[in-house]
Amino acid sequence: MQSRYRCVACHTSRTRLRLTELPAGCENEFCDSMTKPAKTASAAAMLAILLAGFVVLARHSVTGEPYFYDEADYLVATERGPLANALETSAIPIPALIDAGLHRGRASGQKAALSEWLRDSNDISFYRHWHGPLMFYYLDAVDAIAGRNERVNREAMLVFPLLTLLVAFCGCFLLLPESMQLPGAALTTALVSWHYVSVQPSEVAPHQLFALTFITSLVLLGGALKTGRRGYWYLSVAVAALAFVTMEVAFILVLVLLAAAWKERKALGMNIRLALKSAALFAGIVVILWPAALLRLSFLKGYMLHAYMAVFRKAVWGEVTLGGTWVWRLTHNPVHWALLIVSIVLFFRMKDLPTRRVAWPFLLYGCLMLLLVMRVATVTPRYDLPFAQAFDFFTGLVLTAALCRLRTPVMATAVAAICVSCFVATVIALGPRHEAPSRSAQVLEAVRREGVAGDRLLVPHDDLPVLHYYFPGAKLRPYDNAGPTAAELNDSDVLVETGLPVRIDKLRGGRASSVASNGDPIY
Repeated sequence: MQSRYRCVACHTSRTRLRLTELPAGCENEFCDSMTKPAKTASAAAMLAILLAGFVVLARHSVTGEPYFYDEADYLVATERGPLANALETSAIPIPALIDAGLHRGRASGQKAALSEWLRDSNDISFYRHWHGPLMFYYLDAVDAIAGRNERVNREAMLVFPLLTLLVAFCGCFLLLPESMQLPGAALTTALVSWHYVSVQPSEVAPHQLFALTFITSLVLLGGALKTGRRGYWYLSVAVAALAFVTMEVAFILVLVLLAAAWKERKALGMNIRLALKSAALFAGIVVILWPAALLRLSFLKGYMLHAYMAVFRKAVWGEVTLGGTWVWRLTHNPVHWALLIVSIVLFFRMKDLPTRRVAWPFLLYGCLMLLLVMRVATVTPRYDLPFAQAFDFFTGLVLTAALCRLRTPVMATAVAAICVSCFVATVIALGPRHEAPSRSAQVLEAVRREGVAGDRLLVPHDDLPVLHYYFPGAKLRPYDNAGPTAAELNDSDVLVETGLPVRIDKLRGGRASSVASNGDPIY
């Protein structure tokens, strides 16, 4: 029997013997070459190239350095176990937390005392930095299989951007018209995964998992809008619940789902029954995975923290200004930002783009999330993840629809050029690899060498989580950027100074003596 194939542009069925003839009425010049086996082979080769590019970009992202500030706290929470993270039996009651924030957290001199009080309280949600527990379940499983190891835990975090790459690639075959799927998959996946925020130095943090969940939810939402199938809608809601159990900012994703339910209510067949089922599905998943979210209203603590930092705290993420943050964003991702601007213009000018219905949720989500984190002044890449990849996916969907109007050679050249530009821009943003030991490594080495872990240590606030994790029995007291007070010095045995090289002052015996991180005395 002669094998039959179907044209991806006009869907006309043909036999192998007539592959060189275009179906009647089909104007696609490559119609005769895009049979199903050829398309599958092309997709597999394209995916292999995208994966290889990601591996090349991320090959130096994992280190075995000691955990830094956030990571150390996250590992403390992980070691409490999944049951403690789910139930939060040691959580501070919300009224007590509000009272502490109002009375201890407003004055600059009391911020270190507030931090010390929170650590002494043993509140596990504090050690999670008020995020949901989903990533901590994953870390607990990794630790059970591979043991607690800095490098292994950071390598385990690479699973999430790799899965995001696969979701982006496969999502294009769901969201795009068939004739646009191959170029769209290449373009969109390169934008999403060949991006500085995707291949940043790997760290133990929930942001990559959150990016995976919100991208997956938006892709499934697009599938529901394109096909009208409720199965995609329910899956989108379910994954949104996973995002909520990962990070508190997932409420933006919920708002986008609500906007889609209203705007596309006819296409989705939205009614009260479907809305109630969706709400029950979302709430059920959250309660199963995070009972404390309902029993103790723990999800509210994340929003309380953001409100507290916005009102009472300045320079929470360091001394970088908001202007400096945007200079860093634009210089590290110039290709992505330029293409985003072009895509927004095309989206509003070209009303007949076939991807408009599936693209607008990505744009709405990205804009709302960017507004939410607008005041976060930092050059840490993970803080761009909640919005950057939504913009990248939107850019890919819009540019694909626009470029596919061109002749195929021109379109293919443009797609290849954009992909190469993303790769080169990311290589430049990553810069040369630095082998110098981190401050965390130097602090730990100095404390071990001087044998002062059993003394009363007065330490910079940013070193506190690291020392607390690696020396859980140490008596630690933090001081803020203004420096230690006379009372704090009198009540301590050892002072760990800020800056590099790390210096340790032994305060006992009257005259203080300083020791640098290399072991040399300083007078």
